[in-house]
Amino acid sequence: EHRAGGRDLLTTHPAVSPIPPDRGVYDGFLPERREQLRAERVEHLHGRLPDDAQVLVLSPCCDDYAAEVVRRLDAHGHLVTLVSPDPTTDEGPGERLAGIERADRLAALRRDGVRVLDWPYGEPFAATLERARARWSG
Repeated sequence: EHRAGGRDLLTTHPAVSPIPPDRGVYDGFLPERREQLRAERVEHLHGRLPDDAQVLVLSPCCDDYAAEVVRRLDAHGHLVTLVSPDPTTDEGPGERLAGIERADRLAALRRDGVRVLDWPYGEPFAATLERARARWSG
């Protein structure tokens, strides 16, 4: 029942549409206000979660926002797991830099005690999950 509900949500909800919006939700705001609105969204989500909720975040973590959301939810005492499909390549200097920045974000989250599944491009998810399971139980 959970699998069917999750599949339905991930294939029909506009928040996870494969078509990106014309512009970001907070693009018209000053940076300080943008940060405040983003923090309020996390607080709103936290307020809707049971205290013992486990949170699964799916994000490539190509900028700081997802990492900040994960940290805030973790600070509220939720067990948070980040599943991070890797969209980066090493085809040029910019792409390599993006990969290094992403790897640094994931490493920092791990140092903070967050479970992170770094899912390499082209690798079956089962293999990624098994590697993480071995690391977490070891």
